[in-house]
Amino acid sequence: MNNQLLTELWSSTLLVAQIGRKLGCSEDSVRRKAKVLGLPRRKCGSRGSNHPRWRGGLKIDKHGYILYHIGLNKYGRLHRLIMENHLGRPLLKTEVVHHVNGNIQDNQIENLKLFSKNSDHLKESLSGKVPRWTKEGRQRTMEGLRFYWKKQKSIRQEKVKNAQKLHAKNRQRDTSGRFLSQIQMNQSSSQIL
Repeated sequence: MNNQLLTELWSSTLLVAQIGRKLGCSEDSVRRKAKVLGLPRRKCGSRGSNHPRWRGGLKIDKHGYILYHIGLNKYGRLHRLIMENHLGRPLLKTEVVHHVNGNIQDNQIENLKLFSKNSDHLKESLSGKVPRWTKEGRQRTMEGLRFYWKKQKSIRQEKVKNAQKLHAKNRQRDTSGRFLSQIQMNQSSSQIL
């Protein structure tokens, strides 16, 4: 193993495994030789911009939005950051940033539009658009709605039955078994007192 080459590679941003591959030996051999040569220990677990594989802190999420690195395993959407910088204030959680041309990776300020709430955003972005439903899709949706309303109806009927049972249970009967009216019940309760 060439001591001079190891010293040069050790001071670079290469990982110990990469140095080992360049020198044709294992990571352990590289570390032992570096210790013998008196080279300073390398920090383990560098994170963020200090990590040798740092690529600028940008990545794309599963929906296609560009994310920027905030902190330890935390990312924010880049288009929201750009709008915050443009406005000079943090965005509220209810505010929505819309991409005008529909390209969610085009984060130029001219392509971004701010809405105070999601309903305003949907009103503008979905207006004039009709879903392309198939006959089967419509049929499944209608069946689901029929099932939902049928279930709601049975729940309402059950509530009415329970209320009627409770009302009948609380009513008093006279000696012949007939229900007393509210006035008669009040008179009978005042006679008891």
